[in-house]
Amino acid sequence: MRKLLFLIDTLGGGGAEKVLVTVVNSLVERYDITVQTLFDEGVYREKLNEQIKYRYCFKESGKNFRRIMQRVMKYTPSNLLYKWLISGNYDCEIAFLEGATTKIISGGNSSVRRVAWVHTDLAAFPDSISAFYPSKRTLFSAYSVFDTVCCVSKQAEESLKQVVSGNVKTKVVYNPINIVSINERAKHLGDKAWVKRCFTFCTVGRLVQQKGFDRLLTAVKILKQEGKIFEVCIFGTGPEEKNLRSLAKNLDIEDVVHFLGFSSNVEYYMKKADVYICSSRAEGFSLTVAEAIALGVAVISTECTGPTEILDDGKFGILMTNSTEGIYKGMKQVIENPEILSDLRKKSIERRDFFNIDEVLDQICKIVDGKEDF
Repeated sequence: MRKLLFLIDTLGGGGAEKVLVTVVNSLVERYDITVQTLFDEGVYREKLNEQIKYRYCFKESGKNFRRIMQRVMKYTPSNLLYKWLISGNYDCEIAFLEGATTKIISGGNSSVRRVAWVHTDLAAFPDSISAFYPSKRTLFSAYSVFDTVCCVSKQAEESLKQVVSGNVKTKVVYNPINIVSINERAKHLGDKAWVKRCFTFCTVGRLVQQKGFDRLLTAVKILKQEGKIFEVCIFGTGPEEKNLRSLAKNLDIEDVVHFLGFSSNVEYYMKKADVYICSSRAEGFSLTVAEAIALGVAVISTECTGPTEILDDGKFGILMTNSTEGIYKGMKQVIENPEILSDLRKKSIERRDFFNIDEVLDQICKIVDGKEDF
């Protein structure tokens, strides 16, 4: 049985982490799998199949410690990082996130198959490449050693090629979406004290600048001033939570916006909502938009890498201009015209065929086994 190592920062409540757990749990009967995190934290640790080996680099995971270690990893050459942090023999080593994990795996043994994953728009979100010091040349050198670089959308692939010039072998690998499992979880009662009272928008994601929740709150303020009756449920945690709660208070929209934190069965709430809204400044794929589609929920999203592709340029949902004004207009459109929701839900159901978990998993197996075609 071939031995695989998946390396990721944490197993926190983000989309890439959720995808990783889906992938490894689905492949556990085919491979001997080890999942290793840089920092020993995350709600998804307990979701790993018991047959999967779990390791971590650093037990300490406080903010100050993480900041220090990220700087250490930034200025340490990749080959030294690999020798320091990776042990054991594997047939394939997978860096499942941009940044430090990609840098670490790039410093490994060239006789071992190496695969990297790109989950975001690197051109629009340059923080993901800040681990590569001192220049983009270091970034290119890292990506050039990988046998395959998996990009979660065609636009993410194009963005990578803009940032990294040269001969990097890429493949578009959509995130696996288990439609049956997602809809089954939606049947189970939610774990939050929230009851739907009026027209509801739902959104899910880490509370970070990239997700554009600050713009969403500003749009909510305008709509509230116009007398619209609605509410917004935000699921997720992250470093911007304090700032976003403060912004909601300053905008006097705390009665409209509900910060509900992480939910182990967020699908229940997504299914209950009238509209799923993605306000992101940048994405790579947007797992939550795909999950909303899988649930048959009406979707509106900013135009950015991932959602634009998932919604096929607006054929299967409403695409909003990537701005505060665009978010406001998109929300206003569905609030004032609720009759269009039925058609949007039908479009989501129609789009489900876009996601085929078995095809994606077979593609991943070919990649880690070195049998893919370029």
